[in-house]
Amino acid sequence: MKISILTPTYNREKLLERLYKSILKNLNYGLEVEWLIMDDGSTDGTAKLIEKFINENKFDIQYYSQENKGKMVAINNLLPYSTGELIIECDSDDYFKQNAFLTIKNTCNELDENTYAMCYLKYDQNECNIGNLFKEKESTMFDLYFK
Repeated sequence: MKISILTPTYNREKLLERLYKSILKNLNYGLEVEWLIMDDGSTDGTAKLIEKFINENKFDIQYYSQENKGKMVAINNLLPYSTGELIIECDSDDYFKQNAFLTIKNTCNELDENTYAMCYLKYDQNECNIGNLFKEKESTMFDLYFK
């Protein structure tokens, strides 16, 4: 299975390395990974940092840039470049916990072809849950968003 990680970014030079390292820590679960980054008009050293990651050649990283148009435009502009069976949107100030890709892989193996999306809870750096716990294992997008 191939995972496409889509990351919109704007002036996040100081935070992107944490996300990069978290992807590196999760590469050992038999999944192919591509990281697609859309720079939304950064004026800091984001481009140079991403170039450093690409030159390390640890996994497939693709860097694109656009003039500042916002997060959703950046995500939409990355979608045509995505080649993974699973697409994960990960903000530039977030990161993946150790074993995150194993959890994703195991969950995917349990799903059928009618599954549209998977949602996972977010936790802060102190392991405190951000948001409400899910009460149902399966849901509609409407219920997930509004309830």
